[in-house]
Amino acid sequence: MVGSFLRAVLPRHHLSDESKAALKLRTGLIATLTALVLGLLVSSAKSSFDAINTGLAETGARVITLDRLLAHYGPEASDARLHLRRAVASTIARVWPGEVPDTPEVHPMDEMSAVVDRIEDLPVDDVQQRAFQSQTLSMSTALSLSVWQLVERTRTPLPIHLLVILVFWLCVLFVQIGLFAPRNSTVAVAVAISAVSVSAAILLILEMNVPLTGLIHVSSAPLRAALDQIGP
Repeated sequence: MVGSFLRAVLPRHHLSDESKAALKLRTGLIATLTALVLGLLVSSAKSSFDAINTGLAETGARVITLDRLLAHYGPEASDARLHLRRAVASTIARVWPGEVPDTPEVHPMDEMSAVVDRIEDLPVDDVQQRAFQSQTLSMSTALSLSVWQLVERTRTPLPIHLLVILVFWLCVLFVQIGLFAPRNSTVAVAVAISAVSVSAAILLILEMNVPLTGLIHVSSAPLRAALDQIGP
């Protein structure tokens, strides 16, 4: 619309063939930069999304493995298993609110610390039990790191300055289209479709950059499946 307004008020010699050729060279450069940045952002957002998806599956597997090890130890580890269950439930409730009803208001990392404390307090009567304790402590530490990374991933927004620059470049391109394109319904529909397409690409980047929330998000199924596997 701004381009169409400028076309109506600018002197005719500003819209000469020479002016058009010069402007097309500059807008070609901006279009190339915009395409590169859009491609890089989409690739980065997709990598982040895939990393979270893979990390969730690995975290769920670690939870099940740790619970099986604690169950193998015996009833002495029941308290550690209870805190492990609460850690998983509170993680799901914090990242995906409403999926696990009646979850106590606790921080996942507090519960994971309690799991480590309970494992350290387990009775160690022989070399085999000491090796078992060392193995479960190592696994619980790795699981704590995974849970912490999962919680922190909810706070990684796209840098606003990068988004502002990208939108500015796109506005410049659309002003140039309106400056030289004729006023008819075909051009208007084509420009509208182009604007919606570019906006959808930016929306895709924003949504995939925070893969735990929003319209496009990873599923909590791996953690819910692990929660179902943890015994009482």
